[in-house]
Amino acid sequence: MTSIGETFPFLNEAKAMAARMDVTVLASPEVRQRAARMIEQAYIPSARSLEAFEPGPGLVTAHLLMRLVLAMLDMPIAIHRVATQLAKFYELKLHAVDLATLRHVAIDQGLAVEAGSFHDDYQYKVPFTDYLHVSVSIQDPHWKLVNRPVQGGHVFLTTHELARLLAETVSKHVGASIGLAKQEGIEELFGMLRATPGFTAFLDSIKAFINECTPKATAANVALSLDNECFPPCVLALLEKLRSGQNLSHHQRLFLVSFLSWAKMPAASIVGLFASQPDFKPETTAYQVASIEKGGYAPSSCGRLRSLSSCPDPRCGAGSKVPLKNPMVFYRRALRRKADPSKKP
Repeated sequence: MTSIGETFPFLNEAKAMAARMDVTVLASPEVRQRAARMIEQAYIPSARSLEAFEPGPGLVTAHLLMRLVLAMLDMPIAIHRVATQLAKFYELKLHAVDLATLRHVAIDQGLAVEAGSFHDDYQYKVPFTDYLHVSVSIQDPHWKLVNRPVQGGHVFLTTHELARLLAETVSKHVGASIGLAKQEGIEELFGMLRATPGFTAFLDSIKAFINECTPKATAANVALSLDNECFPPCVLALLEKLRSGQNLSHHQRLFLVSFLSWAKMPAASIVGLFASQPDFKPETTAYQVASIEKGGYAPSSCGRLRSLSSCPDPRCGAGSKVPLKNPMVFYRRALRRKADPSKKP
């Protein structure tokens, strides 16, 4: 019978199994082949097609090698791509499990969940501190604590909402591969893997595949036709997320496109900025950018950005005689100051 650790390789049980892995097993041709398929299938649009992640013997080993390979290659865009796809895949898996298994996974991931029949058809409740720890990285306003049903220090969730919350822990688990290379003693493990016959060629093949699948036009190399030195912190923060391949929420994408369109950036350049997004489709993105431009959407105000947790520096208007109400004001003032340094904020 397949254990729960061999079904969900991000659980603590699976991590304990991985800690006992021998390097010769990790670097074996069979494990390499499956780890390679895991990375390759993360570039397939449908999360349902990730057969390399199906439960059973060998899943934990291949999953560990996949994370090590991503860390060794040091390609943040690829890591975020894999993390996003796996979060979608395991969210679907968790929708289908029984209540006992879902609760087991939740508790393993640090959510002291209680099951029951609560008001308004909610099936679970979790302490708000546990909820905040996991939900803080979800940008959708639906997940902000102020918009959630809370009573007696607990947040109420449906089965689907709990599965979505747990999917976020999967994304964080895979995304942690970015910092894996900094862990003490990891370089020794990397060296042992590289010393295995054929492993360097294996790494090179994975890197070549990722490079081939990564659109040439990304936020890192699209030439900005605007003076980005004058961009407000909120815009710069989102551009940095795009450069590293982090997935932007719907509201963040809408704000960024509306701001850049207002600032007269060419539509083709705006489309190119989103090439690193896990769900990027050139035609769809071009259509959406054109629709936003045609609709004349005004960029979100500073207050709206703060409510969406998309304001990285509320002090960016400090020292100004007139408080900032929206990022467009920041940009206009910055352009004026650059053209004439004698002008006051």
